[in-house]
Amino acid sequence: MTLYSIDVKVWATAYIKADSEEEAQKIADSMRDWTLQLSDEPIDAGDVMIFGGDFDGPNMPALSLSPLMTIAGPEEGMQVEEVE
Repeated sequence: MTLYSIDVKVWATAYIKADSEEEAQKIADSMRDWTLQLSDEPIDAGDVMIFGGDFDGPNMPALSLSPLMTIAGPEEGMQVEEVE
């Protein structure tokens, strides 16, 4: 069987603890092109596994997300919102 890959957008919510909305916005705006390593072990994420194991190994799922991701950051002009 052949292994294929495709880059996909993954949307997430970042929660930021800060002393002010301005500080939180500054932190949010700094979140550009960060790299995130979730785990080398399989993670059951519901509909899809997050898997960083051996591509040729017996535990490789038919569909999985890589545990190494890039955080593109919030879109330009997006504002933080207080969580209630």
